[in-house]
Amino acid sequence: MISYIKIVKYFLFLLFISSLSTHAQDTPLSLTQEERNWLRDNPEILVATDPTMQPMEFIGPNGEISGIAGDYLKLMGERLGVQFKWAGNNNWAEGLEKIHAGEAHMVSGANNTPDRREFLSFTDSYFKVSIVIFSRIDRESFGNMDALSGRTISQVKGFSLSRLIRQEYPEINIIEAETTVEALQMVADGDVDAYVGNISVAAYYISEAGLHELVVVGGAPYSGANAMAARKDLPLLASSLQKAMSSITPIEKAEISRKWLSLNYNITDGWDYVVRWGPFVLIIILAILYRNYSLQQEIRMRKAAQSELALSREKETIARLDAEKANNAKSNFLANMSHELRTPLNAIIGFSETMSGGVYGEIKEPKYIEYLSDIRDSGKHLEKVIDDILDLSKIEAGKWELNNTEFSLTECAETAIMMLEIQAESKGITLKLENLTDEDDVRINGDKNTYKRVLINLLSNAVKFTNKDGLIICRIEKTPSGQVMLSVIDDGVGIKKEDIETVLTPFGQVHDINQKNKAGTGLGLPIVKQIVELHGHTFDLKSDFGKGTTASVIIG
Repeated sequence: MISYIKIVKYFLFLLFISSLSTHAQDTPLSLTQEERNWLRDNPEILVATDPTMQPMEFIGPNGEISGIAGDYLKLMGERLGVQFKWAGNNNWAEGLEKIHAGEAHMVSGANNTPDRREFLSFTDSYFKVSIVIFSRIDRESFGNMDALSGRTISQVKGFSLSRLIRQEYPEINIIEAETTVEALQMVADGDVDAYVGNISVAAYYISEAGLHELVVVGGAPYSGANAMAARKDLPLLASSLQKAMSSITPIEKAEISRKWLSLNYNITDGWDYVVRWGPFVLIIILAILYRNYSLQQEIRMRKAAQSELALSREKETIARLDAEKANNAKSNFLANMSHELRTPLNAIIGFSETMSGGVYGEIKEPKYIEYLSDIRDSGKHLEKVIDDILDLSKIEAGKWELNNTEFSLTECAETAIMMLEIQAESKGITLKLENLTDEDDVRINGDKNTYKRVLINLLSNAVKFTNKDGLIICRIEKTPSGQVMLSVIDDGVGIKKEDIETVLTPFGQVHDINQKNKAGTGLGLPIVKQIVELHGHTFDLKSDFGKGTTASVIIG
């Protein structure tokens, strides 16, 4: 029996001594005159502590703060020349209320969280906290937080852990208790499925309350570090506390840990000792085994992830090289096909125009005249398709070169409108230019020819999808931020919201391509978008189906 107890005692001591903060250094306590004056004027420091957090902190029979936090406060009080006294709060939530009300100077143990740093100044931590999941041994196991989805857990009111769980696992229901004992009792009574909390504190109360049906069933992705903290409006107290905390040596920390986390025993009552502390020891051992298992699993997962990442990178490299080869092959193919297709197309278009013009004799059959017109129009359409494909291919391959100069955007718009006027008049469409800026001649930097191409494409598209007697406006204006915005606005058929992305994709068409007057390549808008973005500008397309479309280029 003695050897068993010694082994367990030594094991627990090693476990918890390893969880202590190692940042403290054996340095002399050096207070400034301002700090000394403040401490002299405030010899009694009121501390908000959690009375139900044994062995971390609790209130002794004479109203003194006891436990690990109490021993730290005793050492710090001796070195600062002050007395730390309990503020009289009955639970943690009430302690925070006293801090906010100015009825307590500091807290003896809290996690350093962003929301608390708004009203508290923290010292270095003095104890690391491990968080695990507790449940009844006869209930199903919850190996991790995800397994608690849709379940109900108990938590202590005011603890930062409750807020974290609500944020990261909103599907978990939380019932709050005033103390750790109450939260654990809820699990033992079957009122909730589990409790997530500090293993040291929970194990203590499980043993004290005889809740032997509760065991550690899983780990939680949280850890904490208890630290002391002063109110934000007491900076001299905060700095004094930090200096006192830093002065506590590793040996003193080890002694505090040994006192509260190791177990005393007598040979005569060894069996009672095992009965009393057996569940506590079992919980600790199970937690360690689970932690080791989790670490091994994590190592295996990381190795697998690294192997998968390396394989993925290798595949990406191969795919990139293949894509480059395919792109080069496509460019070469298109360049060759351009020459091969343009020669017969020029012949088809030229001969059809020659025959239609009656150069070698008038064609009197109306049907033949109609056929020749169709041949010429189809040839020109195919020629435009080839031009668009080649242009898009150049842009995607990064071979489209811009000749940027300063030019008149107003003049460019006037020229484009002039080129589309006849086409617009044939449908009774009004086409006009609006300059809403203070300048008669708006000038920008860019490639004039490509901007003319952009305008022609946008105006041509607008004419194509605007009904008879419609209105198209080419507008130049200034944005509130001083940028130049060039817009083509029509009152045509419009585009459905869900089809906007489609029309900006090469060959993406959403209109009836069988309508002769609306036939297109599906490349105009994608080319416009690519050219605009090549300039470093922004292209925006908005449309109200059945009412019209606005295509805008934001320059600058």
